[in-house]
Amino acid sequence: IEDQLGSEPEPLSSEDLILSRDKTQYLSKKNGFLTFQNGKVCIMDYLVFDHDIGYADGNITFDGNIKISGSVHDNICITASGDVIISGFVEGANIVSGGDIIISGGINADGQGSLIAKNNITSAFIENAIVVAEGNIETGYILNSDITCEGKLTTKGKKSLICGGKVIAKDGMDVGTIGSRARIETYVEIGSGEDEIEEYNEIMQKINKINTEMSRIEHAMELMIQKLGAIDARQNDSYSKLSVSLNVYKEDLEKYNQELQAWNDKKLYRDRCL
Repeated sequence: IEDQLGSEPEPLSSEDLILSRDKTQYLSKKNGFLTFQNGKVCIMDYLVFDHDIGYADGNITFDGNIKISGSVHDNICITASGDVIISGFVEGANIVSGGDIIISGGINADGQGSLIAKNNITSAFIENAIVVAEGNIETGYILNSDITCEGKLTTKGKKSLICGGKVIAKDGMDVGTIGSRARIETYVEIGSGEDEIEEYNEIMQKINKINTEMSRIEHAMELMIQKLGAIDARQNDSYSKLSVSLNVYKEDLEKYNQELQAWNDKKLYRDRCL
């Protein structure tokens, strides 16, 4: 077969990419999600999911904003440098945002999920969750949750209440009802130190990072078992190293979970409302 001189490819049409000097690669002008729209290569500030997020999707980390047109199920970690916007519900998931967190359907974390935002948090309701915001929190009502708010906490709507759990709001609260006639213990404090929020953020960031690494290692080990078989895989040096790393992460996770429990047990609350 005789060789033929090929033609030079046409440059990619994109406002978000620049061609390197040697014309061998394209470089992105900004961080984001690479996509192809209307014949052009684009770097999107938003990572968009048009479905529920569950175990099959795994943990999500993105340098930018995340939009989810669905719900987020248990045991999912979502980390974004920008906003996290969820149109559905949130179950026992851990969500960390460098911007705002907006949850249209509300959150019921069943005591195992958390929301951490650098700015504000808005949710239809908050139940059985740990919530930390360096800005304001706005919700319909709060049930049996641990809330730390550097700004102002507001409950709106027909219920407009805080019932059960522990709530701190540094810049005050606008709440219809605190506690209930059933005498459910509800602890509230107006004003708090920034050190507690920073400590909690550090613990949760470490826990989320460990969970992400453990999921990656477990996935790699499972692939080796599928490829080599269970017996041969366990005798493989790479598998052994992964197993050792996994055990180290498990020990670290136990340590940070103990620190988190200690943080929750601290006597930070001055006022008790029944």
